[in-house]
Amino acid sequence: MNLKPLLGGALAMALWASSASAAWIYVDLTNPDSGNSGIGNVLSYDLGNGLTMSVTSWSTTGSGGTLEAARTNIYGGGLGVCNENENCSSSPNHAMDNSGYNDFLLFTFNMTVDPIKVKIGWSDGDSDMNYWVGSEANPTMAGLALANLGTEGFGPQYNSDGSGARWFDVDGGSGLSLLLAAELVQDAPVQYQCGYRYGRPKYCTTEDPKDYVKIEAIKVDYTEPPPQEQVPEPATYGLVGSALVGLAYLRRKRA
Repeated sequence: MNLKPLLGGALAMALWASSASAAWIYVDLTNPDSGNSGIGNVLSYDLGNGLTMSVTSWSTTGSGGTLEAARTNIYGGGLGVCNENENCSSSPNHAMDNSGYNDFLLFTFNMTVDPIKVKIGWSDGDSDMNYWVGSEANPTMAGLALANLGTEGFGPQYNSDGSGARWFDVDGGSGLSLLLAAELVQDAPVQYQCGYRYGRPKYCTTEDPKDYVKIEAIKVDYTEPPPQEQVPEPATYGLVGSALVGLAYLRRKRA
């Protein structure tokens, strides 16, 4: 009896059973599966295959400029942030911005993902962004100083400068959380000569450097765990072991 095909099949089945499938997921942030309203609200998203995501908002309205819960609002252009110290009934104050205080959106996942892209669906002024990828699924944000983000598992700060509605790439690798902010340090206004007045040079200042953005979508890479219910892990190891023993037997027999 030729055992080689059987052994090859057993090994292939074992490898298939222990493999995991990877795919990127597009998330429309304007369509959560559940959520509530008010300061400290949470928007929840079911991304399929057991993967879930939650979104909360934060702002530097706490004591000494520390983080304090804010409200996440849904608009046509995406998610905006309203902190307790601003009037969000008019545009652009209802966006995530750096006017007076710094606003943040926090995305947390129940399993490790690789955030790869973020879509700004609307902006006013610039759309310069800062972001951090974190290793904690439930970081404690209330009362946290920006200088201490690392204590809650966040990695280094990354920047993406631009203007208008746009996609931007996310660096920082895989994690369980992603923190977005309108640029923490705004671009300084620039003066330039814009003509003459009474025979003397007239100087103008560039537009307001503040950043107002709404986040419309996010893309993440997610590796789905292997289908444990089809081939239990002990059985998988057994298949691999049997295949390897059988191959060793055939080699000795030929020798």
